[in-house]
Amino acid sequence: MDEASIALLIKSILNNKLTDPYSVAGGTARTTFCHTDKPLVQATYPRIQIKKLPGTNDIISIGTSYAERSFAYFNIFFYTKVGFKNTVTINGVSTEIKDENLVNYYLERIKDALKNNQSTTQGYGVDGFKKIGTSEVFFDPDTKCNVGYITCRYWWFTAPS
Repeated sequence: MDEASIALLIKSILNNKLTDPYSVAGGTARTTFCHTDKPLVQATYPRIQIKKLPGTNDIISIGTSYAERSFAYFNIFFYTKVGFKNTVTINGVSTEIKDENLVNYYLERIKDALKNNQSTTQGYGVDGFKKIGTSEVFFDPDTKCNVGYITCRYWWFTAPS
């Protein structure tokens, strides 16, 4: 297992398990709204960006051929244009939300999708997932979007070689 492969797993899970807010709002359904690249100004929003952070390893045995526990860290961003509205169901009630509320709503859905699909990542040799934290919503002047992100960690073990 490696960090790039985990990023692709995250992308696949989010594209398959989350509803595209653009299509809910009446736009043409997109094949993907989760990406591992930097958002482009001309991109269609809302969108999710997966950004890999520096990873770490712990040696968990002795000798020159040793087992390791590896950690991969990611910030998973949700971008939405200012004023974009979406209708969601909260506590059984259909509610229109936008801006900061929409960002926070999707950040929670992102965390839930990743947490609830650990059996998928475990099938690829990833042993765990943890949400470390959630950012405050902020305005990105480059994309002119409201943005927020969750930071998460995945880990896996490698046997001695």
